[in-house]
Amino acid sequence: MSWFQKKTKPLPPDTMSALDLVHEARVSDDPVYAHTCLKRAEVLAPDSLEVQRALLLLGRLHERDRRPADYSLIKCYLLHGFEHPEKHTEEELERMARELFDDKRLHSCLALAPDANAFLEGYLGDLSDEYMRIFIAGESGHAPRVFGLSIKHQMANYLARPAADVIRNALSSPYLDAGQQRMVARAFYKAFYRQMNGDTKALDGLLGAEVCRALA
Repeated sequence: MSWFQKKTKPLPPDTMSALDLVHEARVSDDPVYAHTCLKRAEVLAPDSLEVQRALLLLGRLHERDRRPADYSLIKCYLLHGFEHPEKHTEEELERMARELFDDKRLHSCLALAPDANAFLEGYLGDLSDEYMRIFIAGESGHAPRVFGLSIKHQMANYLARPAADVIRNALSSPYLDAGQQRMVARAFYKAFYRQMNGDTKALDGLLGAEVCRALA
């Protein structure tokens, strides 16, 4: 999705079902239009877990027109406090950490989910995957470039350090309980594993044996 590219789209047809509207939102490049689709789907199917989940993951991205280039509108940016705590106030760090678990729409999803724990793990996994893609693998400063091209076969080594920061800071967050700390850290470790096609050697080396055992 092009997060901050402005596009205009027509309103979704009134004939669309809730399922069609969720699909329309998923394939759209415009978060404003996607939000319109999902809010209409919510009216049609207020107890649909799929609709609630899509709205949860979209977060506040539809507000981008009023707050251009504000990365905090991206839901997965909540994890930025673990990668770069020095860039946030203590109040921001607490709010970001607690929103991972206290979001009202998340609680609506958990109430609808047949397995609340599985849903929570999947939700944290989705946020971690997106953060890995946008803010770690997508951040040019994390890896050196030769003639403008990143050295792909060494990316797991270069990206291990920011990933380790996220994991270690999640595990020591004073704003999460022990179970929540482990859930966030484990979800992010798995996201790194997926992004790097299973190459976690450098990350494991930075984390150490004790942390790796805790994440198993």
